[in-house]
Amino acid sequence: MRGLRVSDKYAKWRTSKDAPAARNGERALSYRDVTKRWYGTAQWKRRRKVQLDAEPLCWMCKRDGRVEVATVADHDPPHRGDRTAFFTGPLKSLCKRHHDSEKALIEAGKAPITIGEDGWPTS
Repeated sequence: MRGLRVSDKYAKWRTSKDAPAARNGERALSYRDVTKRWYGTAQWKRRRKVQLDAEPLCWMCKRDGRVEVATVADHDPPHRGDRTAFFTGPLKSLCKRHHDSEKALIEAGKAPITIGEDGWPTS
């Protein structure tokens, strides 16, 4: 397969085995396009299943004193487009609610919202 045209920003994770070559007039694949393909691989699906079988409960819910089934195998630390980190880096089990809210805020560098015993935000 031919090499890919890619901006310098994505050069570290973009290889010819990640996607078909961009041709004249076609856009180069984005970070999101490439990582979406990684999530569709049999290797990732097996790895996700092993993680969720080994750690079936959301660790953030357990920390908060709740029991919730984990549905997301989350990269911790984030892979940031590094193929090796994606397929071999450490994972943690999370429920979708924590993955899409609190964990997303933490990765974006924002403080997560904590709720006090009275039901009101504390921060």
